[in-house]
Amino acid sequence: MMSDPIFLLDELMHLIERYMMPADIERVHNAYKLADLAHQGVTRKSGELYITHPLSVAILLAGMRVDADTLCAALLHDVVEDTPYTVEDIARLTNPVVADLVDGVTKLDKRNFESKQDAVIASFRKMMEYFADDYRVVLVKLADRLHNLRTLEYQSLASRRRIAKETIAVYVPLAQRMGLNVIRREMQLLAFRNMHPWRSVILQDSLDAYMKAHKDQHDAIVKNITTTLQDPIPSVNVFMWEKNLYRVYERIKRGEGNFKDQKKIMEIRIVVGTVEECYRALGLVHSLYRPKLGGISDYIAHPHQTYGFQALQTCVYRSNDESLDNMLRVQIQTRDMFQVSQYGIAAAWRHPEMNQRGNGKIAEQAVERWLEQVRELSSFAENPLEFHNYIQSALFLSEVYAFTPQGEIKEFPRGATLIDFAYSIHTDVGDHGVAGLIDGIEMPLRTKIPNGATIKILTDRKALPQLSWLDHVVTPRARAALRNWQRQQTAEEFCRLGSILLAKALRPLHLTIDTIDPTRLANLLSALSLTNLSMLLCAIGKKEYSAALIARRLSEDQTDTNELSTKPDSLSIEGAQGLITHFAPCCLPVPGDAIEGYLDATTGLVVHRQHCAVLHAKVNSPDIMEIDWSEQKPDQLYKVGIKTYAHNVVGVLRQITSTLAQQNVNIEDIHTSGDAYIKETEWVLWVHNLEQTEKVVRQLKHIPHITEVKRLSEGSNF
Repeated sequence: MMSDPIFLLDELMHLIERYMMPADIERVHNAYKLADLAHQGVTRKSGELYITHPLSVAILLAGMRVDADTLCAALLHDVVEDTPYTVEDIARLTNPVVADLVDGVTKLDKRNFESKQDAVIASFRKMMEYFADDYRVVLVKLADRLHNLRTLEYQSLASRRRIAKETIAVYVPLAQRMGLNVIRREMQLLAFRNMHPWRSVILQDSLDAYMKAHKDQHDAIVKNITTTLQDPIPSVNVFMWEKNLYRVYERIKRGEGNFKDQKKIMEIRIVVGTVEECYRALGLVHSLYRPKLGGISDYIAHPHQTYGFQALQTCVYRSNDESLDNMLRVQIQTRDMFQVSQYGIAAAWRHPEMNQRGNGKIAEQAVERWLEQVRELSSFAENPLEFHNYIQSALFLSEVYAFTPQGEIKEFPRGATLIDFAYSIHTDVGDHGVAGLIDGIEMPLRTKIPNGATIKILTDRKALPQLSWLDHVVTPRARAALRNWQRQQTAEEFCRLGSILLAKALRPLHLTIDTIDPTRLANLLSALSLTNLSMLLCAIGKKEYSAALIARRLSEDQTDTNELSTKPDSLSIEGAQGLITHFAPCCLPVPGDAIEGYLDATTGLVVHRQHCAVLHAKVNSPDIMEIDWSEQKPDQLYKVGIKTYAHNVVGVLRQITSTLAQQNVNIEDIHTSGDAYIKETEWVLWVHNLEQTEKVVRQLKHIPHITEVKRLSEGSNF
C-alpha cells in the first residue's frame, strides 16, 4: 500500500504538536514545503512520490522527540544530493545549523573519485567528521537508513544485499554506539532478511512454531515471577523479550550451539521503579529459581562504558535439570534504565523528567566519549581509507574491562594488550611505556589485559615506541598513535638523510646548508613548488631530487630544474640510522664490512654488503651509492648471518650454542636442513661488528664435527 504525503504530513504534525512550541512547528512545516518543492514530480522506485521518504524519516525522529533543527534536516536531507539546491541555499532558506546537518549526510559526488568505493569511504569520513561536531547528523542518517531498509523490496537483489551488508557493517554498530537499540534491532532483522531471505524465513517460522507450542508454559513462568514480585514491588512489570533472530543466527555461526538450543532459552525482562527494587527483585528471582554459577552480571554498579547500559543480568534454572529447556535469562532494570537501553541518547528527550532524576546523563557521557574518540581518530588518519578502517575497528563493542590505579574503568576488545591500555591513558604514556603492573605484578607491555585487573603503566622518558608493537595492539587509538609516530619519525629521518646528502654535495662547492644564499634558496623552492627547506631536504632523502644537482643549482643559478634528476650520492650512515635505514636481510652487513646501497623513495636507505649479488640484480649500477660506516655506538648491535656444516651427531648444537654464549652473542633465529650425515644450520646472531663476527666464526670452526663455517649471503631461509 502506497503512502499518501498528506497523511504522513498529518502524522508528523500530530507528533510534534505534543512537545514543540508553535514557532518550531512552523519551521518544520516550512522545511516540509521546501522539500516538497525541491522533490516536485520525483518518484521512488516503489512509484510513491519522493517526498514520502523524507516525511517518513522525520516521523521516525519525531517519535524520539528530537528538536526542530533535526527534523528540518530530516525533511531536507536529500535535497542537496538530488536537486539543484545547494548547502548555501539551505542555510539561507532555513539556518546554518540545518544546512550543516544536511551537508553532513550528503554523499560526495562519485564522479570526483576513481571508484565508487573511494567515494563511499570519503563520504563516510565526511559524515563522521560532521558527527564529531554534532551527533544529530548520525540520528538523521540512521533514520534515513532504517526507512530505506523498510522499503528495500523495490531494489534489485544485488542492491538489497549490498545495502544490507553495509547496514550490518556500519549502521548497526553506529546505532548501538548511540544506544539506539530499538533502531539497531529492526535494522538487524531487516538486513538479515535481505542478505539471507530463505534462511530468515525458515528460522523465523521455526521460532514462531516453537513459541506457539510453548506459549502456555511461557505464560505460566511470567505469571509465577509476577506473582512473586508484585507484593514486595507493586509497580513491577514482567514480560518476555522477543528473540533477536539475527543475533541468534550469529551465535549459531560462531558455534555457540544450534538453533534448536538457542530457541529454548527463555528471556525475561523485569522493569521496576528504583535501583533498590532492582536488587530486591534479583534476590526474589533467586529465591524462586536456582541461579547458574557465575551467571550474574551487575551493570548497575558498573555501567557499560560504551553506551551507558545499566541492568542486573542473571541466568537461572527452573529445576535441578540444567538443560537449556529449563534456563531463563533474566534482565532487571529501572524504567529509566530500560528507556536508556532502548533509546540511548534520545531517552531523555522522550522522557524529560529523566534529567530531573539525573538518569539521562550516562548515555550522554557515553556518546561524548565516543565523539572524542572519533575526533582523535580523524586527527590521526592520513586518508579516508585509514580513517574508515579505524572507525570500523572502534565500532565493535568491548569485552574486557580494566581499572586504572585511580579506579577509572577502561574497556577494550578481547585480545588487547598493555600497549593498548597505555595509549588509552594518553599518547605520551604509550610512547614512553616500558612495562605494566597488573595487580602489582610487573609484566611486559605485550601482555594481554586480564578482565577486571588494576593496571599501572611504567614509563621512561628515554623510551620510544617500537614498530613491532603494531602486531600487538587491537584498539584503533593505539594503532593510529603508533602509525602517526611512525610517520613523524620517518619524515624527520628522511629530512635528516636529505640534510646529510645535501651537506656532502655542498662541501666541494665550499658551501654549507647554513651559508646558502637565501634568495637562491627561495627561488629554487618556488621553482620546485616547495614551501620550505625541510620539504626540500625530505625530497632529497626520498630520492626525488639529486643532492649533487640541487647543490649545483644553489651555488650557481644556471641549472634548469628539469635537469634535477636522481643521480645517486655517497654518504656515511652516521645520523641516518632508524626507521628509514634498512640492512638488507640477504647479506646482513655489519660495521667493518665494505658496504653500498640505494635510496628507496618509500622505505629509505637500503644497505648491502659490497658486491652483493641480490643488490646488483635488483638495482641498476648508476643508482647504487657508495656508503661508509661512521663511528658506531659501543653498545649498538647488528644482525649477522652465518652458516655451519656439521656431522649429524648428538651434542653438536649444544656445543655451538655454548660457544656463542661464551662469546656473549645472542641468537635471533635458527634454521636447520641437510641430510642424515651433514646438517646445514643457518644462524642469525646479534653482534657489534665484523671483528666480533670473524672471532665467532673462528671459535665455531674449532668445534669437533664442524666441517665448515661461513657468512650467509643471498638465498638464506630468513
